[in-house]
Amino acid sequence: MVERTCEDCNASLEGRDPQAVFCKTCFAARQRRNRRDAYARWKAAHPGATRRARYTGTVGTEITCATPECGNRFIKRSGVHKFCDECRVANESYHDNVWNRAHPNRPFGPKVLALKAAA
Repeated sequence: MVERTCEDCNASLEGRDPQAVFCKTCFAARQRRNRRDAYARWKAAHPGATRRARYTGTVGTEITCATPECGNRFIKRSGVHKFCDECRVANESYHDNVWNRAHPNRPFGPKVLALKAAA
């Protein structure tokens, strides 16, 4: 086995991947730094934005409907619940149409699968 050393701290790398150039500690530190830098680049490209949308929250909390023109407040019932009951039907059909346009040759769309499940 060839003795290799970490490029950052000169620690021994025996027993690791033959292509490894960093020890586990330095590798983890580089990953953290890369994630932090990527988030900083994202924040610079999206000023004023957050990665969490305004309708996120824990189940049972009061949230605002994700439809911009609605703005109703309601109690979140599940992890993916983001539309009020009035907007839910309109948004479901909108997303079905988007999916069907993106997959014109697929025999099964969300509506077809929902109908099969109901039968």
